[in-house]
Parts: sequence; structure tokens; C-alpha cells
Amino acid sequence: MAVLHPLESRMHQTKARAKRILCVVWIIPCCVASPFLYPAEAFSNTLQSSYGVITRLTCFISLPEK
Repeated sequence: MAVLHPLESRMHQTKARAKRILCVVWIIPCCVASPFLYPAEAFSNTLQSSYGVITRLTCFISLPEK
């Protein structure tokens, strides 16, 4: 936009708009990462076959019961 309309671009650059953009940039990742705040339980699964033994660790979110 600054290449086509350089004076119009300066009108859109305000401190209030910069603060709103920064808030959105921080709020979205915080919302996306919020499930990691719940405690998780790790379960170990052992699978046996003719090729050998495989141990797999799986994590599940443990939500509190109401």
C-alpha cells in the first residue's frame, strides 16, 4: 500500500493501531497454547512382535472431573 499511496499509508500508522496489532499477536498464541496448561498423564505401551519389542509413550490431557 505504501508504494501505491505513500501519503495514505502514513495516515494508517498510529500508536493505537500498533497496540491493537501487538495485542492480537500476543492473544492468539496464548489461546492456542492454553491447552498445554492442563496437567497431562503419560502412559507407556509395550508392543511385542516377531521383529522385537517396541515401547511407546503416549500423553493424554487429564481434565478434572466436576
